[in-house]
This record gives sequence, structure tokens and C-alpha cells, in this order.
Amino acid sequence: MDNFHEEVVKSNSGQVLRKILYYLSWVFIAVSALIAAGNLMSMVNTMSFSLIAVISTVVFGGIAFLLYRNKDRLHTEYEYTLTGSDMDFAAVYGNVRRKHLMALSLKLVEASGRAEGPDFERYNSMQDIKKIDYTLNNESQKVYLFYIKEGAKNLLLLEPSEKLTALLRKYNPRVFNL
Repeated sequence: MDNFHEEVVKSNSGQVLRKILYYLSWVFIAVSALIAAGNLMSMVNTMSFSLIAVISTVVFGGIAFLLYRNKDRLHTEYEYTLTGSDMDFAAVYGNVRRKHLMALSLKLVEASGRAEGPDFERYNSMQDIKKIDYTLNNESQKVYLFYIKEGAKNLLLLEPSEKLTALLRKYNPRVFNL
């Protein structure tokens, strides 16, 4: 029978600061959009297109758009999904948008362990390694997975629960000696 487990990693700190930044971003979105709309309306009403007015409209419109598009990243969560011998990773932004980050076959994992100590430092200090961090909490217990995919060395950092750790250990006790 295939193992299926899904868990969501949420940030445990800075909730108040993130809420303040979220509401401030809405204020800046509104102000930037109003400035852009005001400049656009003045250009249309007077039929005089000055370079400064066009640049100002584009800049403030762009600021409003970028802030609107990225405001949900203040509330980022990671999803780890284990299905049989495959893991999927996704980021959830503001409980609104979900972005698939990667899929990993656990058969590719060559080493794993706690993200501390000499074993982790050996992999972390490799020259041509891609470091992937899907953690949110600094104080949590982190786990690394070292794997080679398509000739590239990768070091993946996670913060799994004890249940997910036990499932990984059950999958391959030699590699997942967590």
C-alpha cells in the first residue's frame, strides 16, 4: 500500500509584523493606483501628453500592479506531500494562490539527516551545489536531503513533522537515518 501524507508548514513568528506590512501594502497599492489614474485622467482631459506625466503614470501603475501581485507572499506556507516514493513541494501564498515548486523521487536521495553537524556542513560547503530551502521557521528542527538530479547536485532543506520523518525512515532506513 502506498503511503500518503500531506502537511503544511506555517511560520510561527512575526505574525503581527506581517499583518501590518500586508495592510500597508494595500495602502500603497491604493495610493499608487490613485496617482496613476489621476495622471492618466489629466492627460486624457487636457490632451497634452508630457513625458513626465507618461513616465509617472507608468511608474505608479507598475508599483500598484507589482504590490498587488506580490502582497500575498507575506503569508507564505509550504506544503509537503508524500505519495508512495515521491514527494511534491508547493508554496501557498495568502491561502489564495498555490505554486507547484518541484517533485522529487525519493529514490534519488543519496543522503539525509538533521541540518546540523559535520555531515550537513560537508554537503552545504560543496562548490557546485544548488541549495533549496523550503523552511520558514528558524527555531524548528530542519532536515536535509542530498540528491543528484539530471547531473546537478542539490541540497534540499525541510522542516518535516515527526510523522513525515517516520514515513521517510520507513521508505528507506539506510538513507533516511533521521
